[in-house]
Amino acid sequence: MLAVLGLIGLVSFKLDQRVKEMGVRKVLGVSVLQILGLFTSEMIKLLLISFLVTIPLDYFATDLWLNGFSYHTDNSAMPFVLVAFSGLMVTVLIVSLRSKRANSRNPVDSQRNG
Repeated sequence: MLAVLGLIGLVSFKLDQRVKEMGVRKVLGVSVLQILGLFTSEMIKLLLISFLVTIPLDYFATDLWLNGFSYHTDNSAMPFVLVAFSGLMVTVLIVSLRSKRANSRNPVDSQRNG
């Protein structure tokens, strides 16, 4: 839950920084779906990079920790894949909802107040 709140904060911060850019793109004729895809792909790239760094480290740390027990279980990659998939789905959902809300603004107001 704490990670989701952090993700919401990061997405909100990044979108607030790019309000003027979204307004300019809308004025130039870019559709809301294209803008949404642009920001979603940017956040997914960051998420995939973080998964590529942390999943192997977590796997080996968990394996080392489990080997310290006399009755230990084998380490599986499936929990890490499920966490990565659920994190990806939550990221797409949050970015989509926040981007849709930011894109619903009038482009003139975003240039004036952004």
